[in-house]
Amino acid sequence: MLIPNLLESTAGRFPNKDALWYKQEWMTYAQLETYANRLARALRKLGVKQCDRVALLYENSFYYVIAHFAIFKAGAVSVSLNTETSAQSLAYLLHDCEAKAIFAAGKYLPLLAQTEAQLSHLEHVFTDRDALAFPPGFTRLRAAAIEDLWSQGPGDPPSCEVREADLGSLVYTSGSTAKPKGVMLSHQNLVSNAQAVLQYMQLTPEDRVLCVLPFYYIYGTSLLYTHFAAGGSVVIENRFAYPNVALDTLEKTAASGFAGVPSTFAILLTKSTLRRRVFPSLRYVTQAGGAMAPALQKEVAEAFQPARLFIMYGCTEAAPRLTYLEPEALPLKWGSIGKAVPGVEVIVADERGNRLPPGKTGEIAARGPNIMMGYWKDPQATAEAIRNGWYFTGDLGREDEEGYLFVVGRSKDMIKTAGNSVSAQEIEEVLMELEGVSEAAVIGIPDAILGEGIKVFVVPKPGRALDPEAIKAKLKIRLPVFNQPAWIEVRDDLPKSVAGKVLKTILRDEACSSLG
Repeated sequence: MLIPNLLESTAGRFPNKDALWYKQEWMTYAQLETYANRLARALRKLGVKQCDRVALLYENSFYYVIAHFAIFKAGAVSVSLNTETSAQSLAYLLHDCEAKAIFAAGKYLPLLAQTEAQLSHLEHVFTDRDALAFPPGFTRLRAAAIEDLWSQGPGDPPSCEVREADLGSLVYTSGSTAKPKGVMLSHQNLVSNAQAVLQYMQLTPEDRVLCVLPFYYIYGTSLLYTHFAAGGSVVIENRFAYPNVALDTLEKTAASGFAGVPSTFAILLTKSTLRRRVFPSLRYVTQAGGAMAPALQKEVAEAFQPARLFIMYGCTEAAPRLTYLEPEALPLKWGSIGKAVPGVEVIVADERGNRLPPGKTGEIAARGPNIMMGYWKDPQATAEAIRNGWYFTGDLGREDEEGYLFVVGRSKDMIKTAGNSVSAQEIEEVLMELEGVSEAAVIGIPDAILGEGIKVFVVPKPGRALDPEAIKAKLKIRLPVFNQPAWIEVRDDLPKSVAGKVLKTILRDEACSSLG
């Protein structure tokens, strides 16, 4: 099965069913399918060929979803880009993937005009009609209105010879430690993983998920694929900056599902009326996108009950899901990421890929039909990540006697202090158990004597005050000597990506700058 089949199949079964909600309006499966087919035909007519890369720079919307599936239907490769971009970053990514065309919201046209001379491969810019009311200032690029392209022509898909093993999506990593890497995901990678998630989540046509995560983020994309595959519905809510507005939408649309990263839930617990609300339609809540401290897991499970909380683990390179913890096991396995999703093998391995016995710490490795094809134009990075048939995640973990997996840290997020390897995650989990702490982040910064010193950043819960010295005193009781932080800073918030991940690179840069 190919990615566009997820939409085509459901449109055939439920043509008049509500598929996508955006700005108070619903669009049916038949409408999405027709618009995507027409747009795909227009792309082919304009010279977009099979395997050409087509970029997508839109916030979650009807435009995004229609264009996303149209790219696949045209036989091209979708390259979804982070909407929090700059001219320099945009130019780098479009040049790196050699994009032939881009779907871009009007506000990004000035960036494209500014970098046009650097984009020798780019030929077409597709945007909303209103954005073309003012000339974008292109000298070479050809601009067209998306509405004009999808409003006419046959409504059936164009013919193209795409195979399951062919490249479907190119997803760039965040580039927090180096230049972004393009993760190559085939149709098989993405579809097999969507089907696995659909299976363990037991999704049905009656399910409707509220999506506050951006679709360019692989977790957001998986919500789209899984619910379309099930014949369910997706509710787009881009106003999570106002968490109560998002909760209003959850109630109004009678959503049965909600998905978030750890910071999503921290915000809801501290900056919304979540605890005072009841959601009778809510059946499941999912969490991924980074480790969630057991203390926060308990709060989330309690706040959303009787909805079932699924703790999940994965990465872009796995399209994205590797493991899940069934809600029934949560009270017995706080902090666990569970077991492998259907059809995938996940182990704790030594450097050669040999499975380590329970209780031993090693690197989490996986293999299965969801594992990426490799990194775009980077065979060295591919060879480092995929060894002896296993994809090595870079996360350190252990397995208990019952086969449940636990992440104990990130190999690149280990702090070397006084000859000891310290897990930042371990300290963060203890911090999250302290009264009054809403969020926590731990980093290592250069220290002339220790090699690296430990610095803690904490955000207090509303109405609470945190005393760094009091925190230090509590940590001395809870942590070994070499895990004790040298510095504790109380902040109003932590820097985060649009997807909600804490940007430790920014914290580290700021901390190093303050040291002079």
